[in-house]
Amino acid sequence: MCDECAWEDWLSTIRGVISSADDLPERAEDFADSVKEKLESITGWVEENKHITDSQQNAVANMEAGIGRWMK
Repeated sequence: MCDECAWEDWLSTIRGVISSADDLPERAEDFADSVKEKLESITGWVEENKHITDSQQNAVANMEAGIGRWMK
């Protein structure tokens, strides 16, 4: 994967995680809303800067893992 296009790949990943958050059960609604809000913020920053930081990548991965735990 090229460094220059990695941010675009991450945007695709982020959009997938947001979609997964929409599929969480109603009892996870607060968590899903929080995740979506944070990911939308990250999306805006990444689109504007055409770059994603290591911290943002870790945050996305952690939120994706959290969604996975809710889905079990």
